Amino acid sequence: MSISNGYATAAELKTRLGITDTSSDTVIDAVIEATSRAIDAAVGRRIYAASETRYYTTHDDSYVWVSDLISVTSLKTDHDADRVYEYTWATTDYDLLPANAAVIGWPYNQIAIAPNGLHVFPVGSSNPKAIQLVGSFGFASATPDAVNEACLIAGAQMFLRKDSPYGVTGGSGFVQTIKQVLRGDPHVWALLSQYQQYL
Repeated sequence: MSISNGYATAAELKTRLGITDTSSDTVIDAVIEATSRAIDAAVGRRIYAASETRYYTTHDDSYVWVSDLISVTSLKTDHDADRVYEYTWATTDYDLLPANAAVIGWPYNQIAIAPNGLHVFPVGSSNPKAIQLVGSFGFASATPDAVNEACLIAGAQMFLRKDSPYGVTGGSGFVQTIKQVLRGDPHVWALLSQYQQYL
């Protein structure tokens, strides 16, 4: 199998484990994939970035809360509830907040109208999904170092479990064991806890 949006590479994990041949490559890939998705579940957010179209509803015409947002490709609004997004916002029409999020490597979570912007957000439950946002969503465009290290520590532990008397090599038990490693290992959780999203 191949790794999809992994937080470590197969080469990195093999180096950590001292593996130089290719006989375990399939298992290595599976461990990284499962560990990466378990990290997302443990912190309650997706770390990797993906370009997507998402829709939002707001009850205040001056701002809208959004999922972890790295950058905006387009912002459009529908003011008559016909699901045709007639108004395209210019970058001067809105501000991404927190204002300094990108400086510290964190995503934006709110879009507010700019002081001299030409638009306001359509509001109300009678016009759901009135905001169409195309952009890059996720925590970061590149895997943070702490997440990479947590993936390698937990991934190495999971790989070595295959040789234990009660080794876990796949299925739901495999994923559950990874979750226990992420939360139960103080070193791993120290690396990941800063990314936890509290809902």
